[in-house]
Amino acid sequence: MPSLATGRGLAQQKEWVILYFRLTLILCLIGALLLAGGASANNQPLKVATIHVPPFVVVHPETGKISGLAVTAARHQAAQCKTSLEFVLSPAWNRAYRMAADGIADGLLPTIYSADRGAVLVFPEHPILQTKMSLIARRSKNGQAFTGLTMLNRKRVGKLAGGLISDDFESYIRSNEVVVFQRHSYRSLLENLAAGRLDFVVGDRQVFKYYQREYGFNDKLERLEPILGTTPQYFALSRKSLAAHPDSKGLFECLLNQPVGRSVNPTAAD
Repeated sequence: MPSLATGRGLAQQKEWVILYFRLTLILCLIGALLLAGGASANNQPLKVATIHVPPFVVVHPETGKISGLAVTAARHQAAQCKTSLEFVLSPAWNRAYRMAADGIADGLLPTIYSADRGAVLVFPEHPILQTKMSLIARRSKNGQAFTGLTMLNRKRVGKLAGGLISDDFESYIRSNEVVVFQRHSYRSLLENLAAGRLDFVVGDRQVFKYYQREYGFNDKLERLEPILGTTPQYFALSRKSLAAHPDSKGLFECLLNQPVGRSVNPTAAD
């Protein structure tokens, strides 16, 4: 006949077994909730820092809607990887770059490759578009032509703050007597050029064409021929964002290896 102590011991063991199963069930439920939360996070759109650079990135003033050639191409890539993009507009390119470099944004659009940028951004093999760079000057009676970078010596040249033109151009203006003025928008650059505060402005000719038409600079300014060259522009991804979200590695790799379809891979025409 079992003793009273033995009966109490069996009861305690039974209570411990019940408690164990309850704790196991609770932990399983917590794990399921965490997994569900992670899946939900993965389904969130990637945040892409950008600025208003029409016709590549166009912010419609009435609605705030963002469209443009680069935006269409990036959205096409994202759709191929079964994700979506949320564009975060910045007032200045430098600030958009810092958002991506610091991991506040998951990507940056558009951007030119450089070694410094490659240290904080991951660049895909394929550019999202090609742009044509040129000089803009005040219109003259006989017209002007681009005869070489030496024509910039001792001249006041405006460029977008933080923007890159090409390795050759950036190297030249650092090593020669070129007075460089940086502004945060193309509109500001063209206004200063039209007012005589700059001798030249350098940048993408399609963007200049848009602003010349939109703000009535056509009679005052002219684009010089030939162009400085063609520059690839990229949809780059943030290294810090990837490090903070290792579960998104497959998605990032898909975007980086996604070729741009011919229908949305524009080479900027004149």
